Amino acid sequence: MNRNIDKPAGLSDRDTELIRAVQAGDIAAFDQLVLKHKDRLFNKVFWVLRDYQEADDCAQEIFIKIFKAIKKFRFVSVSSIRNKIIRQFFP
Repeated sequence: MNRNIDKPAGLSDRDTELIRAVQAGDIAAFDQLVLKHKDRLFNKVFWVLRDYQEADDCAQEIFIKIFKAIKKFRFVSVSSIRNKIIRQFFP
């Protein structure tokens, strides 16, 4: 089974394009990813932490970690990516 698929279920074509662009060195593409997903991520983190400043800091740390790791991103199941993020910050 090929685990490095073109686009996993749940990942939009636009997100796939943006991730590939970031991997190729386009920093502006990462800005677009952040703008697209920041509110949803913040809301999920805030739901867990119930503190605005802590949620804001945590969401920023998540995006920093994603930025640092995006070159190694493999196009596998989106649910496994979400699970890794959740395990990283909410053990």
